[in-house]
Amino acid sequence: MIVGSGLQRRPWGLAYALVLQLGVFACIAFVPAMWIIGIIFVMVWGGLLLLRRDVARKMARGELPSQRQ
Repeated sequence: MIVGSGLQRRPWGLAYALVLQLGVFACIAFVPAMWIIGIIFVMVWGGLLLLRRDVARKMARGELPSQRQ
């Protein structure tokens, strides 16, 4: 997970991290307590992906503070 978070700059970094998340989610079958961790990670990833989409939209429209002149 730590390596996956460090690889987010690469074009395939997001896919790599999501595959790791699926691996953690698959552990639910073996360790029921993983439900809690899995739900937390799903919420964090969902929030990050929504934030990423919002920033990309604002960047495309030129609305980011660093894009204003």
